[in-house]
Parts: sequence; C-alpha cells; structure tokens
Amino acid sequence: MKLYLSGGMRSVGPMVSALDSVDGIGLGRPAAGEPRLASDIVEGRAGGALKPLTAGEEFPLSLMAAGAQIWQIARGKEPFQLWDEKVLAQLEQDLGTWFGKKAEDGDKLEHTKPVEYTGPQNAYGSVRR
Repeated sequence: MKLYLSGGMRSVGPMVSALDSVDGIGLGRPAAGEPRLASDIVEGRAGGALKPLTAGEEFPLSLMAAGAQIWQIARGKEPFQLWDEKVLAQLEQDLGTWFGKKAEDGDKLEHTKPVEYTGPQNAYGSVRR
C-alpha cells in the first residue's frame, strides 16, 4: 500500500525529508495557483510553494480560490495571484456574486461551476514566475 502526505507542506526541504517515511507528497491547493510547481521543484527552479493567502488565511476562501484558479487554467488563463490585495478584493466581490447566484438557484442545481474571477487575466503560458 502506498502512503501519501498532503496538506501544509510548502518548502522542498521538509517535502524531501518526508519522503523517507511516505511514498509521495500531494501539492493540492498550492498547485492550483502554481500549476508548474511540481516541475519547477524537480528542475530546481523553486524552493517551495508560495504562500496562498496573506496573514489570517481562511481555509474556505483558499479552497474556493483553488477551484476558481483551476477553472481559469481549464479556460486557458493563468491562475490569479491570491497574495495580491487587489486580486483578493476582486475575488471576494466575485464570490459575493457567485453566492447570490447559488442562492437564486436553490434546488435546481443549474449553477454548478466554480466562482469565476473577473479581474485582469493573461493567456496560459504567457506569464512566467
């Protein structure tokens, strides 16, 4: 049986140390905002994941943001950068709109997509961090 560890690891050093005890490390939410994270770590371009939120990180917000970032990637856009205060403010506004639509939908289950970020966006692959 394989054993994987996921959650809370942001630095390569602890990830590598953990591999003495487990078979793999899950990158989860960090990979939503940094889809090239795994290859950047393996190729020595990154020492770990960027912190996804500013001080006072809230799990529900970071989880909703990860869904929105994955949705952006699926639509051919670079994921927004959650640590930017302007981006965070826009996302919070977009979440308000999204929750309103969710409430209007009620039990119809027609509003199923993740929140859509409406701030400035770039084509996927056009920005290299």
